[in-house]
Amino acid sequence: MRNQYTVLGCVGTDPEFRELPSGMKKSKFRLAVKSKRKGEEHTSWFTVVLWDRAAERVGHVKKGNLVVVSGSVLIDMYEHEGTERTSVEINARECYVVTMPRTTEADDNGRW
Repeated sequence: MRNQYTVLGCVGTDPEFRELPSGMKKSKFRLAVKSKRKGEEHTSWFTVVLWDRAAERVGHVKKGNLVVVSGSVLIDMYEHEGTERTSVEINARECYVVTMPRTTEADDNGRW
């Protein structure tokens, strides 16, 4: 069985880019994915991690971008201050920007 997920969500933090002592490159950001449960909106948060070339290619991704991310998922359960928590990390192989947030730099037609 293959561990493969594809999600569409809004980037919640600007990516953190690091080059490790080994020379590998790593980029990490938070991703919010909205869904509806019993008529109520719910937001799930994921940590997205990209390595090497994929990490270099997300330099243009910014907080607020709508992106599609595809990769394997790691779920970790832990306790924090007496409360059980769940961390969901996507080890992404691909990340595509769908839309970018409007800025004051956009022209009259909404182009950046």
